[in-house]
Amino acid sequence: MKTTRHAAIAATMILSGLLPSCIMPDPMFSENAGMIQDINYPSSKVVGTWVSFNASPFQTETDVKEDKSYYDLWPNGRGRIRQSSKNLATGHSIAMEANLRWEYLGSNRWNVMLPPSSAYKVTDRNQMTMGSIGARVSQVRYYQGNLYDMDVGDVWVSATKGNISELTKRRREQEHVFQLKLE
Repeated sequence: MKTTRHAAIAATMILSGLLPSCIMPDPMFSENAGMIQDINYPSSKVVGTWVSFNASPFQTETDVKEDKSYYDLWPNGRGRIRQSSKNLATGHSIAMEANLRWEYLGSNRWNVMLPPSSAYKVTDRNQMTMGSIGARVSQVRYYQGNLYDMDVGDVWVSATKGNISELTKRRREQEHVFQLKLE
């Protein structure tokens, strides 16, 4: 029985390692992304604080990970990202932040440039470490009060209590790719 349990944990770790940036598309993204139009909004349309939330598509009894990111987009093309990750099964967590840049490309397209992991400052840690990732660019588009991350199928909501609660509920209720119960 122990061998089966260890094999299952190893398989989960291998799957997670093969898909380190695996994010299941938000159901709202899948429903609305095709309706986003090429509108020439003012570049300031995205200025404000936006939130994304993801639950890991792979879960076991000891690994139930959730990630939340706050994107503070300032009027000058700069901003800040604040991220936190938590394993609900173990209580382990980490919080970090870094500066970011953004630019308007026109036609309802903005690039949000996120720094590599080496540029992040860890602000809180409870037995969880930060992985190593390179810099990346997310192209976002505005639709009905939200930003749609076209690169990962994510929806960023305006940072109000109601919006964050709705986002969190929607993503937690989403079906998982892999759920393993260890006996």
